[in-house]
Amino acid sequence: MRFQKVVYLSYLPLRRKIYQDLYIAELQKEGIEVEYWDLTDIYWKDSREKYDIFDDVCVCEIKSFAELERKIKNRKEISILYIPLVSYTYNVLKLYKLLTHYKCSIGRFARGMIPAPEGGTVVWKQLKKITLKKVRNHFLNYLAVKAKCKRKINTCDYMFLAGSKGYKTLGLASNIDLNFSQIIDINTVDYDTYVEKRSSSPLIDQRYAVFLDEYLPFHPDFEMLNMPTLKEDEYYPQLNTFFDRIEKKYNLKVVIAAHPKAKLYHVKNPYGERQVIFNETCNLVVNADFVMAHNSTAIEYAVMANKAVLFLHSQELINKMPVYDSLIQLYARELAQSLIKFDCEEDINFSDIDKEKYKIFLYNYLTSETSKDKLTRDIFLSFLKQE
Repeated sequence: MRFQKVVYLSYLPLRRKIYQDLYIAELQKEGIEVEYWDLTDIYWKDSREKYDIFDDVCVCEIKSFAELERKIKNRKEISILYIPLVSYTYNVLKLYKLLTHYKCSIGRFARGMIPAPEGGTVVWKQLKKITLKKVRNHFLNYLAVKAKCKRKINTCDYMFLAGSKGYKTLGLASNIDLNFSQIIDINTVDYDTYVEKRSSSPLIDQRYAVFLDEYLPFHPDFEMLNMPTLKEDEYYPQLNTFFDRIEKKYNLKVVIAAHPKAKLYHVKNPYGERQVIFNETCNLVVNADFVMAHNSTAIEYAVMANKAVLFLHSQELINKMPVYDSLIQLYARELAQSLIKFDCEEDINFSDIDKEKYKIFLYNYLTSETSKDKLTRDIFLSFLKQE
């Protein structure tokens, strides 16, 4: 067996979703030992979240770098693959220094990349908001990149790569990881879900279009980032009026694929009489006539299933959330799909699916020719167990 043990290192507590996405139960069933090293107290000491309890995995809450070093230094004489779940920046340089110093084998999951604005645009926006703190962080990150370029820091030996651009999720100077790592092609988590569920029976027994809800007025991430969002008493009525038009024009119903954090929908349905369904987004997209969305990552299911996407924004969204709106427009351009304002009486027209654009997106961000008909779980297990 190539590796007898896998150690995950993260500055987030272990939650059910993480547990599933890291194949912990499957690894242990195959006789591979697994530990989850929680570094929250090192990096986010004042903001520790509650974690889920798992009886079948060893979770180590590490309080200091000294404790972390002792655990690495005193490891058993077995083959261990260390998998940091943190992108490389100056903030985590010390972590990678320790792994490099003790010659640890390092694996990285390079998956979850999404379309992003051109670097120059981002840099220019940052320059307009320049601060002393940003200058300092930029300089420290420059030092981290320099250390990596000189190979004083190793951040990856084995890259589990989903899509040709997946490596960009690994942090600073990720092109070096691409050049110096052994590449193992895998899929995104959502692509694996699609492979498993693409033949599932439809949940809706009539023609429908699905809207990928993003809980826009209430999403906790916007509150945490202190970002303005849209007013519920304007946003939902405008969407419902637009959906009325969709239903009338195409003689079908609109179904809502609820955002998983949309707790308020259990109390009150802001979409009126329309069905709001949780935790079935893949099935709803695969069996829909077409998809409507803002900027949800679940748009990827539409790409996998070759479904047309109607991207929605509004004048209020453009005014209050310009960065978010720019991402909606970016997705629409990447896929060559229609973009329409849902708060006015624009004609509703769809773009035909551009199969070449969809194919490029698929292999840039979601999967590869060699992994598209496999599950990442099986690819990962095969790699670990190979002699």
